[in-house]
Amino acid sequence: MADRRLARTGLNGRVPFRLGTRSVHDDHARATAQLANLAGAEAASLFATPVVTLGNGTADGSVDWLSALPGDITPLAQLEASARQAAEDRLRRILARLQPLLTDQDVGAWLRRALVVPDAGAVQVVGGVPVLTDWGLAPPGLGETPAALDRAMRSGLGGYLPAVASPPAAAATATAAVTGAAAATATAAVTGAAAATAAPLPSPPPRVAAPVATNPGNRFLAPAAIAVAAIFLALGIWIGARIVQDQLAARNNTARVVQDDAELRRAIDLQRQQNEALERRIVDARSALEGNMCLATPGEPRLGPDRAAPVPPAALPPPAPDRPRFEGQLAELLDQGVVLVIVRNAQSTGTGTGFFITPELIVTNKHVVESGREITVASRVLGRVVPAELAAGTPGSDIGTPDFAVLRVPVQPVQPLGLTTAVGRLDEVIAAGFPSLVSSADPAYQGLIRGDASAVANLQPILSDGRINAVQPFPSGLQALPHSAQISPGSSGGPLVDACGRVVGVNTFGRSSDRMPVTISYAQKSDSLAEFLRGNNLTATVLADACRPQPAPPPPAAAAPAAAPAPAVAPAPAAAPATPPATPPQR
Repeated sequence: MADRRLARTGLNGRVPFRLGTRSVHDDHARATAQLANLAGAEAASLFATPVVTLGNGTADGSVDWLSALPGDITPLAQLEASARQAAEDRLRRILARLQPLLTDQDVGAWLRRALVVPDAGAVQVVGGVPVLTDWGLAPPGLGETPAALDRAMRSGLGGYLPAVASPPAAAATATAAVTGAAAATATAAVTGAAAATAAPLPSPPPRVAAPVATNPGNRFLAPAAIAVAAIFLALGIWIGARIVQDQLAARNNTARVVQDDAELRRAIDLQRQQNEALERRIVDARSALEGNMCLATPGEPRLGPDRAAPVPPAALPPPAPDRPRFEGQLAELLDQGVVLVIVRNAQSTGTGTGFFITPELIVTNKHVVESGREITVASRVLGRVVPAELAAGTPGSDIGTPDFAVLRVPVQPVQPLGLTTAVGRLDEVIAAGFPSLVSSADPAYQGLIRGDASAVANLQPILSDGRINAVQPFPSGLQALPHSAQISPGSSGGPLVDACGRVVGVNTFGRSSDRMPVTISYAQKSDSLAEFLRGNNLTATVLADACRPQPAPPPPAAAAPAAAPAPAVAPAPAAAPATPPATPPQR
């Protein structure tokens, strides 16, 4: 059965416990597999599967808790008395099976942190089976000492936990201390009793060590053995040196001079044959290279967006009044249409991305702007920071439901972006936006966050390419596009465009797996955006035909490179000389 969502909780300043470089949520699959082997499948299913969504600076991050268990989903506190008692008894039995594993070398550290929940409200009951949500999140200021973790576990699940075992090191120390104290007490008691009932005994005579027999001659054996070994070692070295010297003296170190005419002719023939073989190999290699060379067909478009190709005019909506129609390349179009969205409130400043669909309307995500009191947008083309007001928004911003907002600004001299519903799997796409992971190192971005409006002159969106992986309908009716272009917090609300510069989707969130280090980027398909705009009486240019990029202008003709010269081969003499040469050929 597919995973179902049990609950969604905000991080609210909490962070997942970490074990080394990974969080307890990252190790969920590994740890629950070990629990299934050690304590049974029911104990492993106690921990709901976490899907973490990172915050964007304004909206706090959240965790969706999933479970594949069948049956009705009900919070423990809302069950009827008899059903609640049965679920609580079952929870106590599961925790009792897990209690010995708290000191396990492999899974104990993970389990002590995973059992930290805020309160009993984190317990959901799925088909009669208790499941923990909101687990493994450290409250602010909580230390990770064994005592602190024990207190945190008992503050949340204290009514259901058995006596918590101490970690192995602490238990060993405590056992040693108790054993030592008991031994000392018992010794003192026995000694006192003996002193009270018996007269003092006379002291025993002192022990005298037994004499050890020694042989005066033994002291000379070790030096004598060392001397004999040194003599044999020196003798071996001398014999080896003489053998090597004799072999070197017997070796003929002079070059043999060919004195026989017949032997000289054989050497020349051999050299000629080697030269001819090399020439044949050179000819064969050139023929192979000419036959296997990959040549692009003239006039045939390349895979993926061509950076030098102009944007097709048919893919563009009307420009701002008194502005000429855009003529340029894809990156220049995205500089025109994409803006940084800055959201401020009394406590913090957050950022996201948006894009123009008309000279006065900007699309972004609802979760980017829903908690802000002051909204502004900026881009290098605008040349300044422009105040914006919220013109429309979806009712919510939960993952899997429509998450759109439209901002209104005074008419700007920009080229808006068009929408398209024509997109399919493996289509090449470009994500444009201001991901904080990259933009936070940009001085222009940092200056705008600090309030320096002059920094906008150097601001530019970050571009990342990829492919559409699938077209996924969600139960809410939203259509989503998983894709491989990289996005991160701050990219939310930015456009996902095709090779013609048309918006195929709105980048909204990413999902990561606790089973492998991979993150999938998700965009809301433009069909859902167009439906939202129609419902709010807002206009946009929507195209349904396939993208047909214009070919890039041909590069200037270049002179054909000269053919590479053949490697030099040794010339073969036409005939043997009457007398042997001074330096004969070497074999």
